[in-house]
Amino acid sequence: MSLQNVPSKIGVVGARGRLGAIILRALERLDGVDAIAIETLPDGLDAVINTAPLPSADLHRLALKSNCHVIDVTIDGRLIREMLALHSLAQQQARCLIAMAGLAPGLTGLLARQMLTSTPNSEKVQVSLLQDSSGTAGRRGTVDMINLLTDPMCIYKNRPYPHRPGNRRSTRKLFDFYTPELEFMVEANRIRFVTGFENGITNSAMAALTVVRRLLPPVYRRIRDTVAAAKARRGEATAEEIELGALVFNCEDKAIAARLVRLVSDYGATAAVACATATLAVKGLPYTGAGHLCDFFELDAILDHHLVQEQILEN
Repeated sequence: MSLQNVPSKIGVVGARGRLGAIILRALERLDGVDAIAIETLPDGLDAVINTAPLPSADLHRLALKSNCHVIDVTIDGRLIREMLALHSLAQQQARCLIAMAGLAPGLTGLLARQMLTSTPNSEKVQVSLLQDSSGTAGRRGTVDMINLLTDPMCIYKNRPYPHRPGNRRSTRKLFDFYTPELEFMVEANRIRFVTGFENGITNSAMAALTVVRRLLPPVYRRIRDTVAAAKARRGEATAEEIELGALVFNCEDKAIAARLVRLVSDYGATAAVACATATLAVKGLPYTGAGHLCDFFELDAILDHHLVQEQILEN
């Protein structure tokens, strides 16, 4: 997709971090886009993409008042609530503040809504995110993931799974996981999000760490931080793959529809979705205000963007 007819200037907050740097590089490849790393808000921006763990939504408010679209990938529920409270301001400024605009949250919720609305007799949907145990999200991302999977409320059990052609296995042992989409999407009571690794040994290790976390918190923190530091030293995985799957069930709990999208990497997919969202917002959207990614886009509008297409191995 070319933006030659819509020249734009897009700022990236948090470009010193791994995800922010990937987003900046992706934007720099787009025709007609002047992408810059920012810490404060300069004049003349058309959109801002935030990847930094900000303490408040003050930057988002200032960006809207400066006539910028705002794209954010945070999983921080408190910050998301502050962003969504800017809905009226975004409408007044005829701009979009799009929260949860990455892979998870973001594409996960977009896929859930699309499957529910496009499948007759749908009762609920399970969205699964199968990660590659050889990959790394960096030190902070690894700590967050281990904390998420070892949370006492995170249930680990066999789940139905959309099988690949030629593979008859239809279940995987995965974890329920919290995503802010369960708080902010209107369909939340019809959605189950599950995640885990393709390697059963890694999943079992995460389940064992749940017990360590409950009984021996200092030992848990030491193990978690050691794993995170080791993964951070490894850098980006040479071969990483993410599977984003969806199964739709009817009122009899029978699977009636499925979809599986294989993606190159976690950070790569998150960056591509954020960049696609920002560039499409600059081109002009029929709706303004603040909301989740799925409040502004259909699934195919994001998947068809060429930056996202580069991340798709199979759809």
